Amino acid sequence: MADNDVGSSDASQNIFTSISSSEPSTLLVERPYGYISTKRYNDVDLSLSSSELDKSQPEGTVIRGLVRNVNPKEIGVVVIVFNLFDASGNQVGNAYASVDFLSPRTNWRFVTEPILRSDVQFHRFAYFFTGSYETGL
Repeated sequence: MADNDVGSSDASQNIFTSISSSEPSTLLVERPYGYISTKRYNDVDLSLSSSELDKSQPEGTVIRGLVRNVNPKEIGVVVIVFNLFDASGNQVGNAYASVDFLSPRTNWRFVTEPILRSDVQFHRFAYFFTGSYETGL
């Protein structure tokens, strides 16, 4: 996904509109009260404007950035995933951030969960999961 690379101090304007068949059609999202099943939205436009590694946090390294919902409709759940790499270019893990009920045409300033590995040197955008919560009712 070289076209979607975002380095630690890079800022780029990328629109991600395609959903490949290899991405999940459902996802369990962890919340303080348990896991919730979600169903993928297709045809969603999001813009990743920036992302950077922040190693200054005592709880661990995080990735901070900005995503814009370009759509005229609310998105029930958005999960952004980054691949993490060491200095030799080996992938050493992933980082995630999520938001519920992202309003139309608004920005989301995200912060990933803390990355506890000390060998992470750079990251790359992997994918967005966008969907709605399945109520099961």
